[in-house]
Amino acid sequence: MEENKNNGINITYYRPLFHRRILADVIDALLMLLLALLCFVGIRAIFQSTDEYQTRNSRMNKNREESGLYVKYNNKYSLLSDYYYADSSNVSASEMMVSYEKGMDTFLVYLQDNVGDEAKTTVQEDYDAFRLSVKDSGGIYYFVNDGGAVKKNSASSATYSDYSSNVYKPYYEDHAEGYFTMYAPHYVEDSHYFANIFLFVEVPVSILVASIVIFYIPPLFFKRGRQTIGKFLYKIGRVDKDTLAVSFWRYTAESAILIFAVVMLSLFTLGIPLIISFSLMAFSKKKQDFADYMLSINEIDLNSGKIYYSYDEVELESLKKENTHVDFKMEEKE
Repeated sequence: MEENKNNGINITYYRPLFHRRILADVIDALLMLLLALLCFVGIRAIFQSTDEYQTRNSRMNKNREESGLYVKYNNKYSLLSDYYYADSSNVSASEMMVSYEKGMDTFLVYLQDNVGDEAKTTVQEDYDAFRLSVKDSGGIYYFVNDGGAVKKNSASSATYSDYSSNVYKPYYEDHAEGYFTMYAPHYVEDSHYFANIFLFVEVPVSILVASIVIFYIPPLFFKRGRQTIGKFLYKIGRVDKDTLAVSFWRYTAESAILIFAVVMLSLFTLGIPLIISFSLMAFSKKKQDFADYMLSINEIDLNSGKIYYSYDEVELESLKKENTHVDFKMEEKE
């Protein structure tokens, strides 16, 4: 319960039930996330249309195509092992194994032409060592060293499918792809560029815009109670330390703390500010979240009373009630 006495004026409010506050916040959070997703799509489309983005993306795709490790599938380049996992119905086991072998041969030539003999030798030695280390279910090696050349072991009863799933697929996923990202020209640089755009521009800007629209804009129109959409639906208003309507500047400061110190900072700190804010709302004496605590703002149940802009407004309304008279009417007797 919030109560304030000033100049003989007694204003009493009741705090809303905790579960109603949570539901109101959940609605606002879901609206924010939905809007953030829409913003993300728009912001990403803007970046994808820039010359630098297209240049870097084309260079990455060219590297993938020339490496032999990737295949274009549904307008995207997929690692051969992922491609066959997603769609192998039209490829026989022998064709699949041949494709894996051809991909690695192409990759070794790609490394020699684009990186150098040292990179090619490093991968060749690792590729040979891996193949020579794999055994079938009977303990027989899939490959043998025949005069310095790695060849399939005729003593092994492994099928084409066994070679593909037990040798080539794991090598592509655990070794070849790693070497590609390490050696492909500009690949690391371009990958960092896309990662930085995603982590430090697309996601933060999307959430920032969505937070402003959902948490700051609606209360500018619901001035008396400074309500978001969720709080409006659950009839929850906000008052200042004098139990009056929150002023524009105090509300703006509260929104800035909520958006920047709680929501945005949580993106880079594993949600710690959100956890602290929720803990304050659940366990503090006045049940205030972090932003409300910093600005001495309280949430109240609007069913318990009206929020006033000033004490003068309270006095004026009180006088109006006192001056209300009984309205007698004359009616004809039947």
